[in-house]
Amino acid sequence: MFLDVPVTAAKQRLYRTRERLKERMMDMVQDSLEQQRTSRDESCADQLMETIFAAESGDVSKIAALLERHPELAKIKNERESDDPYRQPGATALHYAAWTGQTESAALLLSY
Repeated sequence: MFLDVPVTAAKQRLYRTRERLKERMMDMVQDSLEQQRTSRDESCADQLMETIFAAESGDVSKIAALLERHPELAKIKNERESDDPYRQPGATALHYAAWTGQTESAALLLSY
């Protein structure tokens, strides 16, 4: 007996409570991920490519302008396939800045 409740009943209640909590947590995580989801439309992809080109060329003012409007661009990964070894899926604008030695671009991207 635990608090005047049989042990098996207490275990069953705990199990059901954990299951309900797990369902609620999954719903919360899913809602949170949906809110943080980056847009997958073409304008987002175009803005990402602009950010990448600016990072590669060291155009710090362009990067700053793009990130001011859309700070998430600093963290979005390029998912476009390419034959170019420097245009790999999964790379961010920071990768491109680093690969091309653009330290000012990299520093700005790191600040976001």
